[in-house]
Amino acid sequence: MTKSRSQKLPEKAAEERRRRRDWLLPFMQNSQPKKLAKDDLRRAALHALNVEKTHDNQNGEVVR
Repeated sequence: MTKSRSQKLPEKAAEERRRRRDWLLPFMQNSQPKKLAKDDLRRAALHALNVEKTHDNQNGEVVR
């Protein structure tokens, strides 16, 4: 059974959030000192994850 577009989009958005979270977690570990400011991390994430300048609102929707 194939999934409709309305089923695929939330799954894709959830996967992107997991990918971003997984990238950020090592920087947030308690044992590591903060080396980068929030803006530095944002720029590094945009580059490393190859994403556009966007953010997710509280409902998980991508806002540009």
